[in-house]
Amino acid sequence: MDEDPLADQFPIPAAPSLRRMVDWDANNQPILTLAPVFTKAQVAEIIDKAVAQPYVGSEPEFREMTNLEVMLLKLARNAAATGDRADIGDLLDRILGKPKFTGEMVSVTKSYESFLREKAQAVDVEVVDPLS
Repeated sequence: MDEDPLADQFPIPAAPSLRRMVDWDANNQPILTLAPVFTKAQVAEIIDKAVAQPYVGSEPEFREMTNLEVMLLKLARNAAATGDRADIGDLLDRILGKPKFTGEMVSVTKSYESFLREKAQAVDVEVVDPLS
């Protein structure tokens, strides 16, 4: 394997620890191996460095661009070509920095006891107060 000329500029951080995992040998037998564990910050750093590297693909139109620039341009072209609302929304979300998923906030106004009483009444079951 050739030496990476950008390895000094973009070093990959070392994993802080190893975790045990099962792998399979040539005879399809399980063996215990060790795999690196990366923190969320280390994964973010690796991604930042990977997308900042120069693109080395064969398309001449992308010469002197970074991996990130090529990915965004290809994503934009696909969204424009298909007109797919989901593709366009994904592109705009990435550009605007919106998270891929946002959860819905739900407020609970019933107590657990009142919820159970309603369920019992719906199936016509007698509700007995356990404290009486």
